[in-house]
Amino acid sequence: MNKVEQLTNLGGFPMTQYTLDFMQQSYRNALGALAKLVGSAVIVSGMEETGNTVADGWISYNGELLPFTGGPKQSTWIIEEITEDRLFADQVTRTVYFTRRARFASGGISYSSLQRIETLLGLKGVIASLDTRLTQQLAKVWKTGDIIELDCTAAYISANFDGTGLGKNERAGWAICNGNNGTKNRNGRFPVGYDPSRAGYNVLGATGGQDSVTLTTAQLPSHMHTGNKQVSARGWPDDSGDRTDNYYYIHASRDGAQFYQTFDTNYTGSNQAHENRPPYIVTLWIMKL
Repeated sequence: MNKVEQLTNLGGFPMTQYTLDFMQQSYRNALGALAKLVGSAVIVSGMEETGNTVADGWISYNGELLPFTGGPKQSTWIIEEITEDRLFADQVTRTVYFTRRARFASGGISYSSLQRIETLLGLKGVIASLDTRLTQQLAKVWKTGDIIELDCTAAYISANFDGTGLGKNERAGWAICNGNNGTKNRNGRFPVGYDPSRAGYNVLGATGGQDSVTLTTAQLPSHMHTGNKQVSARGWPDDSGDRTDNYYYIHASRDGAQFYQTFDTNYTGSNQAHENRPPYIVTLWIMKL
């Protein structure tokens, strides 16, 4: 911060207008910066209320530190500027002193707009209290066993989980659901809702399903393949009843008769498995320990 030295030197300090302006600008700029740091419409100090009386104090308003003249409490206040004139050496009177202050007055700014702030030590205690309460509230948000889903990167996993999946840093108190650290292995699995009335879904933690499936004959829809072939007649009509040799004869009255024969088709297909999953996206499941 700027300063002027040797003011008490008996050698005779050369006091000039420059010296006075230097001193004024030094503290004025510094106080203005502090006022902006504090904020606007803030009670900086004093102004304690006793009954219906407000004590003197200081306020910060629009980047300016101002003394506040207390008195009987009113609903509004104003900023006033009191000036003083002085006669210069050139015999010209000029306004040279400007005193700015705040005080109660009607028709001004609402007194309720002024907010009192704690001291820095007081704020330290408030922040510590808030931190404790925030930690307690966060503990109420997540319970042991709660599971959430993360969209993250491999770098994030490496930075916030150890080799077993146990959380660290900002994920301390959590673990990846990989079968370690008291978690169930959810890697590569879809969740399904618990249903006590359906087998396969009535035990929490039960697993099932397949990535791909090869259908068995029993799983195919009921169906049939029908075929026939036409064979022209060969030989002669037979009307003597059943035969005992290895030839089949057409029971008809003319040589041009025909008959039909049923048959089975050859096997086709290669028994390959097919995709059994719906469209998916890979995310990370973690559990609160």
